[in-house]
Amino acid sequence: MKKLFNIIKHHINLILRIALGSVFLFAGVAKLIHPGAFFQNIRNILDIVSDLPYSYAFAIGYVVVCIEIILGLLVLISKNRKVLYASMFLISVFCFILIYKIATHDTTTCGCYGTFIIVSNQRELVNNVLLLAIAYYLL
Repeated sequence: MKKLFNIIKHHINLILRIALGSVFLFAGVAKLIHPGAFFQNIRNILDIVSDLPYSYAFAIGYVVVCIEIILGLLVLISKNRKVLYASMFLISVFCFILIYKIATHDTTTCGCYGTFIIVSNQRELVNNVLLLAIAYYLL
């Protein structure tokens, strides 16, 4: 019975790891293909927090996209806990940005999946909380 439980747990972990890694990969690639909404959000955040020029928004945007793609690949191929901590940190940052957008009644989409999937900020916040729960479970 214990062996069966371990097999089931292993398969659940594998499915959740594939799901988490795939979301990071899809979001990163989608932003590379259609970066407009995501980069606009970064520009809006930079306007609020600092006087950095708009060109920084593109640099920051591409760095975030690269981190997402790399994290997605690492979640898929590595069982290192540091990768899961890094993914939880990135998702948490996204959650804080979404909470700010919701609190200020900003209805522009986050651009989380480029223009492939358009979701409301509230729905994306729920998705991110679920991804956080998955990453925490995988720890």
